[in-house]
Amino acid sequence: MIAGLRTALALMTRTQALLAGRRSEPYNGS
Repeated sequence: MIAGLRTALALMTRTQALLAGRRSEPYNGS
């Protein structure tokens, strides 16, 4: 169970980092 929580936490952190990086950069539409 703790392993699952750890995985979820890592995933959330990675998503937050991706969102932050995307927000800091000028967003160009694909």
